[in-house]
Amino acid sequence: MPPLYPERYLLRTAERLLTRVELLLNRLMPSHLNPFYHLGTISIFLLLILAATGLYLTILYRPNADVAYASVAGISAHWFGSLIRSTHRYAADALVVTLLLHALKMLLSERFWGSRWLSWVSGWSLLAIIWLIGAMGYWLVWDQRAQWLNEYAVGLIGGAVQLAFATRSALSQTFTFFIIILFLHIFLSVAILGGLFIHLLRLSRARIWLPAWIMGEVSIALVLVALWRPATSALPADTSRLVGDMAIDWWYLGFLPLIEQWGSPMIWALSSLVAGGLIALPWLARGRHLGPATVANPQCTGCAICAQECPYGAIEMQPQTQDSRYESVAVINPKLCTGCGVCVGTCATTGVDLPGLPAAQLRRQLASGIEAARGAAGAPIVVFACQRHVALGTLPPTPEPVLLQPTRPGKLPEASATPDDFQLWYVTPDPEQQQLGSVYCPVPCVGMIQPEWIRDAMSQGSSTIVVVGCHTLDCGFREGPRWVTSRLVRRQKLVQQGVHILEATPGDQHIRRQLANGKVPVREPRSGTEQSTYPWRMQRSIAGWVACLAVILIIVITAVAADQPSGITRTGAAMIRLVLTHPGQLSAANPTLSGPVDATTVQALSGERLPVRIRIEISGLPIIERTYIPGGLRHDGTIYGYEEWTLQPGRHPIRLWMMDDGATWQLQYEGTIELAPGQARSLVYHADDSTVAVE
Repeated sequence: MPPLYPERYLLRTAERLLTRVELLLNRLMPSHLNPFYHLGTISIFLLLILAATGLYLTILYRPNADVAYASVAGISAHWFGSLIRSTHRYAADALVVTLLLHALKMLLSERFWGSRWLSWVSGWSLLAIIWLIGAMGYWLVWDQRAQWLNEYAVGLIGGAVQLAFATRSALSQTFTFFIIILFLHIFLSVAILGGLFIHLLRLSRARIWLPAWIMGEVSIALVLVALWRPATSALPADTSRLVGDMAIDWWYLGFLPLIEQWGSPMIWALSSLVAGGLIALPWLARGRHLGPATVANPQCTGCAICAQECPYGAIEMQPQTQDSRYESVAVINPKLCTGCGVCVGTCATTGVDLPGLPAAQLRRQLASGIEAARGAAGAPIVVFACQRHVALGTLPPTPEPVLLQPTRPGKLPEASATPDDFQLWYVTPDPEQQQLGSVYCPVPCVGMIQPEWIRDAMSQGSSTIVVVGCHTLDCGFREGPRWVTSRLVRRQKLVQQGVHILEATPGDQHIRRQLANGKVPVREPRSGTEQSTYPWRMQRSIAGWVACLAVILIIVITAVAADQPSGITRTGAAMIRLVLTHPGQLSAANPTLSGPVDATTVQALSGERLPVRIRIEISGLPIIERTYIPGGLRHDGTIYGYEEWTLQPGRHPIRLWMMDDGATWQLQYEGTIELAPGQARSLVYHADDSTVAVE
């Protein structure tokens, strides 16, 4: 049986490390400014920045291999153009970093399986599209980075596209190819909107817009980094030279040096394995919750509040089918339910319940726990806490559970458990340190808590009620703290009688110590503020904004730091290429023609072509003997061939034979080619006069 949230110890250990980072940030700034609570919306805002800056760059960009580099250089020559280009570049890098952090957070907090698989899978698909768009952006610059990417990509495409980039003389014919790359770069960016729609499809009231202050700080961070380190191009692309060691953006182009070292099949096999594992993770590492929730039809009044407040749209209202005075009834989709219990907390008539944690049994156990704790240490504190706080150590240890005998303190009951298996526990405090005991009531999410539970606890003798939930922007079920706060705010008399709602970072040891001492948790005071000339709130806000800006700067600089040397050097080598474009001879005489025909006429004729065979010797050694097949399904198209050989610099005698009639070898080229270090030269076959030239 899949494990419950508290039982996944490896994920909980890793999540505890992440929450410690978040706790540190929350001590430096107000929690609503914590960038780790806005990673998704920061990513969306970065997409908007990329769209705005990309529009400016597209207007000034000129496609084609002979003008692309110069147009980019012209944009960077002006300070504003350089700022826009640099912001565009670093926003793309920061987008990858924030998306990876967002995915990590979703993984560690278990928001990837069950009904949330669609967001998980679509999120990784969006990241793949963004990576492809970014790689195309580097292609458009047409510097040595683009040349390296181009050599690999067109090598996979082959055909006429590969030959168009093989020689300098052919580069002027690449306008259409650059237009296609530019179109895909823009079109795929528009397609991201559809991906975002799918990503947010199952989220009620999805957060899209980043708070204005954080928008400003992200923009400031990008501008500061762009001014500090303007984006620059590498040397211009030169097909007559080999690509050497240079700085590349490892976020987008890091696969190139890896392929150089390990080979393309190995890299893509590993990439496919990792990608497949990530996509399949919601099913490979599926967990279990205490739902799905159920609706007791006689008690359901059709008020639709549960459908409105469900964070994942798992409840819909349908016409009543039984004899009832109510027109509609809530129906829960078990495939979408996450077992959070928010619907339980909304229902005043107890018409909704979690089978794995029945509300009636929980209330009875809570009453028994209060009675036992009150007898031991006076009026106790009742602490309601969500499963994240229980599992990550916000609550103190409970060595002596008195109501039941659980298998492990802090473990939530299994979905198949009987009512007698549910666990509540209390701690008898040290009489020398405190006077009050504590009763702990764990729930999947604090959004499950009903005000009636709190009223019952106070009427049964509890002195204080503490609700310990996650921060509103960091709830494991998105909206639990929001709804429990909304319910209690409408009941001011309850709050005034001693109800405390605490939004805290899971694993907060300060809260743990206070609860262990039988005290109502309060935030740790910050020293050094009394002498400030600013009011406390203003100073904390200013300090929080500065801290938030510093964190965002660290994220952006981390993204920029990926611009590192490739580690690949070819300065001691040279290269010879073979570039072949041949119309091919008809395999049989065409009965409609008589007499000799030129190459253009032969190319226009339909019918199967003969293959072309090539044999090459370099420095007296046979290098290759290969047959090139005509293109097309019927082998009636043009014959393309491309080969390359890495050689030592120096003089190399070369002989090239060709057989294009299916019977006779003909010596097409014989000569000596001198290669300088890092130089690449091409043997180009010209079909119009059947000659081979060196370029």
